[in-house]
Amino acid sequence: MPTFKTQPAFFSHIKPGNMMLTLLGCVLLLFVAAQLFSLFLIQLSGLPTADIFTPDLNNPKAGDIRVLLLVMQGLTSTLMFVGSSWITLAWTANAYIAELNTRPTFKIKNAAWVTLLCMISLPAIGYLSELNRLIDFGWLGTDINNYITDNEAKLGTLTHFLVSVTGLGQGLLLVLVVAVIAAISEELFFRGLIQNLLLRSSNNPHLAIWVTAFIFGFIHMQFLSMLPRVLLGALFGYVYYWSGNLYLAIAGHFINNFVTAIGMIALVEAKLPDTTLDSAPWWASLLSAFGLSFGAYLFRRQLYESFADAD
Repeated sequence: MPTFKTQPAFFSHIKPGNMMLTLLGCVLLLFVAAQLFSLFLIQLSGLPTADIFTPDLNNPKAGDIRVLLLVMQGLTSTLMFVGSSWITLAWTANAYIAELNTRPTFKIKNAAWVTLLCMISLPAIGYLSELNRLIDFGWLGTDINNYITDNEAKLGTLTHFLVSVTGLGQGLLLVLVVAVIAAISEELFFRGLIQNLLLRSSNNPHLAIWVTAFIFGFIHMQFLSMLPRVLLGALFGYVYYWSGNLYLAIAGHFINNFVTAIGMIALVEAKLPDTTLDSAPWWASLLSAFGLSFGAYLFRRQLYESFADAD
């Protein structure tokens, strides 16, 4: 009888609370270390600090500032998420990152399925982004609402600055940081550690997947674009849970970020608003949502059948 090998065996021998506390402690320490190293890089660059934290496309040093910001972002993600996951696994479970895969074989057929699901989801994700921006957080109070709005605007300006790349080198660095590093580090941390720890504690895969997805969306601190991240986080969570292969979740995350990055670069070149990517008619979004749901069902079924053949 085929089964979904729900999580790595070593999770049955650990204390979830201890591992979670170790993981969070490592994240905080490595975040501080990343910030200190970033300050060192800023001093080493010789660029004015004010110019770095208020990036301006008209600044003659805009290219150098962009490279520095991307390097700092990649460094922070790697230390915080990869470093903390590696230390936590080694310290509390005497395990390796590769052991997070219960079915370690990476099959091209499965990767093609995940790519298709990510592409199908784009109109639904875009429409959800539009709906998310309509949410009024005034009920939380004027100060919090203003913070959310101002923070979204600042991060939107920063994102526009980062994707306004000049030259192939900057473009490749952007893809490396926002697609490759982000996919590996975030999937390792959220799906590989957080989701497995919640599954170990609750024994409820849907609860573990959706709570992890919510944390994944929340930690980006962009509440006017949080819902699409939650949905994507849930998609990657189910991909990992069903397949037992973290590499597939990483592949899906990479595809989504890569397509988004390339799309935003194209919008900058065409001098169109960044929100143009989110513009999709309601009927296309509805078809996208249906296609994603049905596609996920077919993907799960073909995985089940392949496990039956293997087992």
